[in-house]
Amino acid sequence: MDFIFKLIDISLIGLYFFFGGVLVSHIINRITITYGEMDIEEINKIPMKTIIYHLCKEIILITLFTYSLKFIIKNIPIYIHKYVKYKGSDTLNMNGAILLSFAIISYVNQDLDNKLDVFLSRLGIIKNKDTT
Repeated sequence: MDFIFKLIDISLIGLYFFFGGVLVSHIINRITITYGEMDIEEINKIPMKTIIYHLCKEIILITLFTYSLKFIIKNIPIYIHKYVKYKGSDTLNMNGAILLSFAIISYVNQDLDNKLDVFLSRLGIIKNKDTT
């Protein structure tokens, strides 16, 4: 029976992390500039220091929201513990970093990738096919 309760705990925590990560990603996409919606001429006009600012802002937001989400999820009570005590109840300490990272990166990845491409092409590290 302990095994079933542990699976329920792990499943709930995984769902919290995944959907929380998607929500965080959606919020970050809403409050940051999206290079994917810009044409090449607009992107080429953005100064390098602004590109660095956009990258840093997005990474800082991801970090802060991720930390906040982990704190919130850690403090969500698992109601099964109220009714049944079992040995595996330490699953509440599960980090969930893999699911959270997957949710955030898969949702935000495209625009973060666009920003990194512009940044690295400006430094001459990669050749961006779209910019001239």
